Amino acid sequence: MKVLDGWKVVRQCWGNRGFKSALDHGAVHIYSFRKFVKPMKGCGPFAVFKTKLAAVRFRDGNQMVVKCKYVKSSEGNLYYYSEGIKLRLWFDIPAGTVLASKVKLVRRLYG
Repeated sequence: MKVLDGWKVVRQCWGNRGFKSALDHGAVHIYSFRKFVKPMKGCGPFAVFKTKLAAVRFRDGNQMVVKCKYVKSSEGNLYYYSEGIKLRLWFDIPAGTVLASKVKLVRRLYG
């Protein structure tokens, strides 16, 4: 299990006590600065940017760019389950994105 450096675009939530993905389709994952977070049961991998530049270009409005540590996923697309049916997310994944099996936030950069 190789831990890599990456960048995550997130939004603060729940009175600044947590961070969730900038785009949340399906289940909402709460990311942490203290520990690695894995996808919830029935959800696919996380989307992480390989470079700071790709994350900054994607960032919009009230979102922030955060440096992260991640483990690359062996899965090939984003998905979640709804009522027992696997639903693939059909939007185009932004350039510079990799899929991760777990993520830990490290340092806030912009936002």
